[in-house]
Amino acid sequence: MREAIDENALKALIARRGVSDFLITQDDAGNFVLSVRYTGATPWLPVRSREKSPRTWASAQTVSRYLWRLGARAYSVELSSEPKLL
Repeated sequence: MREAIDENALKALIARRGVSDFLITQDDAGNFVLSVRYTGATPWLPVRSREKSPRTWASAQTVSRYLWRLGARAYSVELSSEPKLL
């Protein structure tokens, strides 16, 4: 089973509408982490880069720009006080 998804695979999945959900969380250091899942029944997979897993961003806006560059054209925001996944 996959533990993370790389950026090239994510771009291909977005182009083919193979990703059902995006989740942005904050780690303990305050960086933002992007996770995806294929369907509602699959586990969340963090996005990884060649250098590190999971890949982190300094702000949620930076993650938004990253998703736009990959081809994601719609997403929703839900504010929650639930515990962090990572």
